[in-house]
Amino acid sequence: MDGTVGTIPPEELCASAGGVEAVWLAAADAVTAVAGDAASWTTITLREGCRFEPCAVAEDGAGYVQRMQGAFSLWYIRHELSWTLPVAGGRAAAVVERLRELDGRGGIVALLRLASGETVLAGWSADFGAGRPLRLVAAEADSSTRQAEDPVVRVTLRANDVACSRPFTGRVDDLL
Repeated sequence: MDGTVGTIPPEELCASAGGVEAVWLAAADAVTAVAGDAASWTTITLREGCRFEPCAVAEDGAGYVQRMQGAFSLWYIRHELSWTLPVAGGRAAAVVERLRELDGRGGIVALLRLASGETVLAGWSADFGAGRPLRLVAAEADSSTRQAEDPVVRVTLRANDVACSRPFTGRVDDLL
């Protein structure tokens, strides 16, 4: 296997997807180690002085999708995290600039608290570590089609890997 595609057994279909209630981000180079078992990650070790940063997420405005793609029994998982930022007050521009900075440090690793209550580590590969981080692929400004709606920016991070993201069962507060 060359690290780009692999054979994914049916039991590997990604169950950890759906609405996102909270997002915490770190540059991929801030994460030095992740440990756990085949079912979940239990510890994340960060470089001295590094922390996961909270990112504002609009209610019902974020999602995480893990999509199996490929052909001829060579498959990979496309991980996609997207969320909406309000434009008001310049916050969206500041968040997009911060995402560009983190992406420039080798990509982004994210902790996601899903609507199910589960926390997932995205952008860290069981097989390749920080070698399959989330990357900023879009920041789309939407002026809105309804008069009552405020303009927003939709941000998308994406990564390809040979496995689904695993739940993180450790203490998120220790990493903030």
